[in-house]
Amino acid sequence: MGGHACIKKEIVEHLAFARKAQQQGIETRAFSGREVLNMRMYEAKLMDVIQGWSKSFASGAKTASPWLTAANVIWITAVVSFFVNSPEAGWWSLAGYLVIALWLYKTLRDIGNFQWFDALLFPVYFLFFITIFVYSLLKTFFFKKATWKGRNIAGK
Repeated sequence: MGGHACIKKEIVEHLAFARKAQQQGIETRAFSGREVLNMRMYEAKLMDVIQGWSKSFASGAKTASPWLTAANVIWITAVVSFFVNSPEAGWWSLAGYLVIALWLYKTLRDIGNFQWFDALLFPVYFLFFITIFVYSLLKTFFFKKATWKGRNIAGK
């Protein structure tokens, strides 16, 4: 297929590589690497995470199927609605939050090396994700550029 050289100008390399394989009739699959593979996507600098995710989120989202996009919009709307309306629900909102955190912990434990507090901090992570996604949308579709590893990448 040509290795990384065939997709090095792409913003979302892993999606571009999978599409290239598909075009050549090569079947691709994704597997969990839990207890098999351990990796860090970015160095420990917050700015590296922001730059890396903001270059990819909107580009990846625009290639998603309409059904997957609709499901994500519904999910995000439900989470935001839960947190916006939770003060009115009183102690039931705390009970609901703990049930969601427990379910999330069980899910996170199955897919990676997450700690119990990651499930409790879900609202903080969720807000961070939404902020980066909006930032990615602005950079990708409005400003049409992203910065990655010290270089500017023109949006498509």
